[in-house]
Formats: sequence, C-alpha cells, structure tokens
Amino acid sequence: MILYDYEIKNLIQILYLRGKHTPDKTAYIYIPEEGEAQQCSFKSLYENSARIAGVLKAGGIKAGDRCMIMYRQDMELLYGLYGCLMAGAVAVPLDIFHEATDLKRYVNVYESCGASGILTNDSAASKMKEISSEHFGGIPVFHYSMTKEAQLYCNEFEEGLAVLQYTSGSTGDPKGVMITHSNLLDNLKQIERRLCLNGESTWVGWLPYHHDMGLIMGLFTAVYSGSRNVFMSPELFKSNPEKWIHAMSDYRATHTVAPNFSYELISKILKEIFERGNPDNISFSSLKKLISGSEPVRFNTQVELMNICEKFGMRAEAIRAGYGLAEATLMLTMNEEDKAAGWLEVDKNALSKNRIVVLNSGNFADSFKVREVDKNGTYLVGVGRPIDDNSIMILSPEQEELPPMSIGEVCICGPSVAAGYWKRSKETAEIFVQGNNGEVILHSGDAGFVGEDGELYITGRYKDSIVIHGVNYYPTDLEALSANSNNLLNYAACAFSASFRDEDSIVLVQEIKGKKLSEETLKDIAQDIRKNVFREYSLQPQEIILVEENSIPRTDSGKIQRKTTKDLFLNGALNGVLIKNQLDVTDLSEIDVRKSEDIKNIIIDLIADMLNIAPSEIDLDMPFMKMGLNSQMNVNIVAKLNTVPRVELPVVDVFNHNTVEKLTEYIYNTCFNESDEVDDLDALSEKELAMLLEQELG
Repeated sequence: MILYDYEIKNLIQILYLRGKHTPDKTAYIYIPEEGEAQQCSFKSLYENSARIAGVLKAGGIKAGDRCMIMYRQDMELLYGLYGCLMAGAVAVPLDIFHEATDLKRYVNVYESCGASGILTNDSAASKMKEISSEHFGGIPVFHYSMTKEAQLYCNEFEEGLAVLQYTSGSTGDPKGVMITHSNLLDNLKQIERRLCLNGESTWVGWLPYHHDMGLIMGLFTAVYSGSRNVFMSPELFKSNPEKWIHAMSDYRATHTVAPNFSYELISKILKEIFERGNPDNISFSSLKKLISGSEPVRFNTQVELMNICEKFGMRAEAIRAGYGLAEATLMLTMNEEDKAAGWLEVDKNALSKNRIVVLNSGNFADSFKVREVDKNGTYLVGVGRPIDDNSIMILSPEQEELPPMSIGEVCICGPSVAAGYWKRSKETAEIFVQGNNGEVILHSGDAGFVGEDGELYITGRYKDSIVIHGVNYYPTDLEALSANSNNLLNYAACAFSASFRDEDSIVLVQEIKGKKLSEETLKDIAQDIRKNVFREYSLQPQEIILVEENSIPRTDSGKIQRKTTKDLFLNGALNGVLIKNQLDVTDLSEIDVRKSEDIKNIIIDLIADMLNIAPSEIDLDMPFMKMGLNSQMNVNIVAKLNTVPRVELPVVDVFNHNTVEKLTEYIYNTCFNESDEVDDLDALSEKELAMLLEQELG
C-alpha cells in the first residue's frame, strides 16, 4: 500500500486516494456468463460508489445503520458494497434471494442485525421491494439506477464497525461477526505482506462475496494493494469450471484462492486439456500464489494440483495453503515468500489419541508423485506460520499453553481478531475470552499443533461445526431438520462429518422407536430425512442411520456426545442400528447400451439418485446447475458414466453439455455408432429382417 502523510483509518480513504492518484488504473474486471468482460477503473469505482452513498444518505441511512448487501455477483455489487461503507453504514453481505426456501434464512438475519436498508441489483429491486414489504418491515431497497440524480457523498473518516459477517452455511440461529475498519486494515496489510501483493498483481477468482475469503481476498485487496482483481460469479464457476482456468491464463493471474474441492475439480479438467495437447495454449507461468483455504487441505489434492499445473508453466513453490476464520477477519497463517508449504506423514493410530508421531516429512517446493500412504500413516498439510502482529497459541482443555508437536485448541491474539458477535454477549464471552493481561484470546474451535519450525497443522475440530466445500453447517440445524421429519421431535439425532473416498460428507444418526417397523417403513423415513436435508441445504448425507431409542451416547446431563458417536460410527460399533441408508453406488459395468434411450435413462437415474428425487421430476432440458447439481456432483456423475462399457467422458464435457438431452446426444454420438441402435431381431418380421440384411450388405 502507498504510504500517506496522515493516518489511514479505513478502506474508503484508500479508495479515494487511488481514484485521485491512479484514476485510470483498472481496479476490477467482471466476467459475465455471456458477452464481453466489464472493466472498472479506480476513478469510476469511487464515483459510482459515492453516488450510491449519496442515495443512502438521502434515503435516511445514518452512520452505523446496517444494510443488507444482496447482489448477483457483478459490477453493481462493488458500487453497492463500497457505497455502503462510504455512507458510514455497516455492510451485511448476503447472497441474493434465490428461492422461497431461502426466506427463513434471510428473515433470521434481518431480525438479528436490525437492518435499515437493502442494497441490490437493478434487476432484482422490484422483487426485493415485495419481499421487504412482506418480511423485512418495509425497509427501503436501494439500487444503482437510483443514482442518476444523486450527489456524490463520502463519509471518509468513519471508524468503528465496517462489516457484519454472518458465518456461511446454516443461519437458523445466526451469529454476525463484528469486523471493524481497524480489523480490515490490519488483515489486508498482513495479506499484502505475506502474499507480496502490489499494483502489478492480478487476482482471479470466483468465491462468493458473502464468504469472508471472497469478500476480503477476492475483492477488498484491489483497493488496499492497488492490484487488478478479475472476478466471476460462483454460479458461472459451478456451471463451467473451465472459465476459471481460462481466466487465470488469459489475464495472466498472479494470485488465486479457492477451497480444496475446486482444485480437485480443475486438476481433472487440466489433465484432460493436457492430454488433448493444450489446444487453447493455457499458461500458468504468471502464477505466483495458488492458495488453498476455507476447508481442510488434502495432501493428495495439493500434489496432483502441483504436478499438473507445472505442465502449464506454474512453479511448484506457488502452491500455498492458509488458515483463517471470520472471527479473525480472515487470514491468520500463510507461509512467507521464501518458505514452501510443508507436509507431515504421521501415525494415524497415535493421531487418534491426540499424539503426533512423524513417519515422514517434506515440502511442496519439490515435485513428486502421489503415493500410497503407509497403512499406519496419514498426511497432514501445513497451513503456514502466523501473520505479523498476531500470535497463535495451542491450548489444552485446562487452558495451558502447549509446546510444539502437541495437539490442542488453536487460539489467536492480535489486531485481526474481531470485536465479537453482534448482540450475542454470551457467545462472545465464550469465544472471545479476556486473557490475564487484558488481551482478547479467540478460541477457534479447531484442533491442531505447531510444528518444530513454527508451521501450523490443523487436525480436526474442537467445536462441532461441519465444513463441506468451504461452507459451515451446524449439527444442531441438521439434527433439528432430521427430527422434524416423520414427527421424530421426541427422539435424539446426531450429525457429524466423516471422510468418504478422501472427501468429507455428512453422517446423520437418528433415534427412532422402530423395533416394530418394517424395513420398507424405515427406508421411507430415512429417505424423507435425506430429502429434507437436500431441500434445505442442497446437501446429500453420505449415510443416514436409524437406531433404537437411547442408542446415541449422552453425557450425565443428557447432552448428545457427537465425538463419541462419530468414533463409534468409524469403528462400526454404533448401538441399536435398525437401518443404514447410504448414497447409491450403482454398478454400471455390465450395462449393454443398445440405443440412445439407454444412455438417457442411465443419466436420469444417476441424477435422480444424486438429488433424491423421482426420475419423472427431472426436466430433460434444464441445466444441471439449476436442478441443484453442484460441480462435485457433476464429477461424480461422470465417474459413474465412465464405468459404462465404451463410455470415455472427460469431466469438462458434462459442463459443456449441461442438460440430459445434450449430454445424451453427445455421449451416444461420441461413444456409440448409429448402427449400434439395433432393434430386437426376434421381434422383426421376415420382411423387416430381409430389409435390414439388405441395408447391412449395401
């Protein structure tokens, strides 16, 4: 960041100075689903944001008022976001309203934060006004087209609260993390230092702005560090991940950040591109930092990513992993420029007992192939060293600081630690604990240890929240949803995550008075639970287990013991199991495809199983993403289809042919000849057989 002759108190002051001193420099480039990319200079960003601030001020929004930011992820979002901060208001980033099922979520957040206004896209304003009138007390809705007659306004020296960051995932009982302007400036300073950001840097990303990593790394770094930030919507990435790959190459990205699952996805696509001879000349030679965060970082994913990206010109040392959380603004650890990310292979039996026994170690600066883990070992990926001016402690259950290589709770002190939870004094006191010297100690709820070289390793969770594809889900919400199915409110449920084929998924254990119920009835109950979870969160539990009453372990006070239940599940020792409902693992290796309709039926059945709906409910011309299939689900469908004899389908093709009809036609025309579509010979008359023979012989 440029140094100035007065103290910088917030991000808006920096935006003002960039608009003044580098007015024509590109700040943002937005890649839409269709059409040309849109650019925005620092001058136009400042002026358009100041017009939004003027509209907010004229509309009665005062400094400190909360405004819900509800946009499609495009250029209008930027004007609304910075305009909100310019007006001195507190930004509450939320996704744009999609479905009626989202309504409860938004109402809960509105009631929690006491919002005074909503900022949204021009195209969504009419709908948002209706929703506000019915559910948000009629608070005003502001949008860009209102700025035509607006005066520029900028409350440049606002301090205090900047953002209320509601944690991602379920918001049944929402907690807004209070991020101050001071928190933002400190964390952005540490990001700039640790990632070597400057005016020559180019971020390319797709993470949602209502996620702390998408908001701060993906968007705010442009203003703080003067970098050029190229962004697209998460929906565009999910519908066509290759867009991210091409954007990194086309715009000569120096930095990108994403969760582990998305790197698994593009690794598969990059392998296919490489095998085709790289026809579009994809190049990653400009990449300096390719960062994994937001969910557990997997060793094999990192190695596969490194090996394939090197073939496109990326240096191995660009691979990075980081650690952070919304309660600490964002980033807490990341390796310095001259230190590659490390890894450890440890004894898994010792790890299960919270001890570290190292079998092997290394770093990602050296390229090597994925190898089979020792039968007694498991890999842990280092997530870097603490950022400057902030410290990490590993505390025991007795709140004693532990030495290196000892597992405990990861706790944090420093200026990036947030101010607590909005109007949640009890939870704030429990998580943001006052230390003996007056400092605030943030209890992350994550379990981990610090290596001998100071690098942090995360081993699991102390708290119970579940992280799937970078999104937090609270077990209590999932358990309540399970218990609401089939009137099971008087019975306990237990939700936790477990690893299946190297990917985290959800397991739900539900008690039921079911000894006298038929197997068919039990299956129906489990399926209802599965449908409810998918309908609410677009998640498919890997396993739903119905057990007899009082089978779930409890404390003496009757509290569910999730960790104990999970341990019993992993060891196959759950008590009172009545039925296990698992995701379908259909064997397609013996399928005999005779006509295109066979392929179509296979695709329909796979989607129906994946979404847990009846095949008749599937619209053959609806894009997969609109059906509710995410990128990982699409990859799983491709993996299944590739077990059908003669089908060899690259992952990218399911995104390029993204409806049942399109994919059916493509697979059949590519993998099967029309001559394969033969009628049943036994059903043909002599005349039809003679005509068929004549055709075959020419």
